[in-house]
Amino acid sequence: NKRILHVQCRFGLDTLPLARLGAKKVIGIDLLNIAIEKAAQLAERIHLNHIVESICCNIYETGNHLKVNNENDLFDIIFTLYVVEYPKGTYTDLNVPTQQKSISWNHILTNIMMVLIENHLKIEVFKEFDTIPFNCFHNLCQITDDEECQFKEFKEKLPLTYAIKTINTTTTSRN
Repeated sequence: NKRILHVQCRFGLDTLPLARLGAKKVIGIDLLNIAIEKAAQLAERIHLNHIVESICCNIYETGNHLKVNNENDLFDIIFTLYVVEYPKGTYTDLNVPTQQKSISWNHILTNIMMVLIENHLKIEVFKEFDTIPFNCFHNLCQITDDEECQFKEFKEKLPLTYAIKTINTTTTSRN
């Protein structure tokens, strides 16, 4: 029974299950028109178009495309995907005969934190982790059965992932 904003939803493949899990409303945004059109078609095809809305916009202009009349229009969860690529070569030599899995979220942490602050979101938890849930760099070693990896030589010194939990300071009745 939550309101969810799915950023970088592409064609809605991960947006629709959020609706199926019982969300009150799910809004997916993406930059590509064709992806948003496909997302809307899929939602209609599986009869979730009354819960799922798809909006084509630049992530930085999301606020211009959302209808926020009161606190009931705010989101309980903002969900985003990271990008998975399989580039050939290395960053120093694209012709090296190797291919590594690369997972990224290309937004500067300072920008993320400032957007949270500017939108009256109090940061309750910010935690860095010296592990990453996949082996994406040279010199990583797997440390758990579920594929968590870290750099041996930088254990507890180099953050590889982070988590942020916020609360909206403009309302007190929301979870």
